[in-house]
Amino acid sequence: MRRWPPVRAVRLHGTKTRSGHDRHVSIFPFFGPDGAVHSVMVTDHIAGTISLASIDEEGVRVPVAGRCDIPGLKPVDDEGVATLSGLWHYDPWWVLTRPAHSGHWATPLLKKTNCVDFLSEGVKSLWFARDLSAVTWAEIQDADRMTGKRRTAGGVTLTRWSPEFLSSSAGRAQRQSGDRPIDHRGAWVLDPIWSKATERRRP
Repeated sequence: MRRWPPVRAVRLHGTKTRSGHDRHVSIFPFFGPDGAVHSVMVTDHIAGTISLASIDEEGVRVPVAGRCDIPGLKPVDDEGVATLSGLWHYDPWWVLTRPAHSGHWATPLLKKTNCVDFLSEGVKSLWFARDLSAVTWAEIQDADRMTGKRRTAGGVTLTRWSPEFLSSSAGRAQRQSGDRPIDHRGAWVLDPIWSKATERRRP
């Protein structure tokens, strides 16, 4: 059986899908510390829409060239956001800070799940399985002390993903964030990721 090569994160940035997105979008797998992906987020750079799909959907595929297949995409809602508890996405471009997404109710919460600032020093990029089921490799600068090396080019080594690449402060940052999530109705809701606060604010 042919083994498809992994997908570098940049392949998922500014791409297109077969799921009705004709404009450029970015695809972000949501993964836990063990590297397993549970959901996939797709952001439309022009329309400002944010969609989620479960990784359980069959047919998730990123070809070497051409449009990506992300079946089961649905507009993000309160229930979808709740499923992201304890998960991270990797976005070194900070797509959700762009003006197109500034007015979306879920943007403040989703921005807090970007792991870029919590990765170990030297991590330059992440690589994913071709079906986006897992983070498979971390691209490390000067990785002499690491194990599980795959290949080295220009001083950069592909090293198998390890929970150690997430700093110990990452979980605290999620749990202690002062930002409370707001649902699409404008009410405070139970924060599934950062706190156990029960305070609600009514419009």
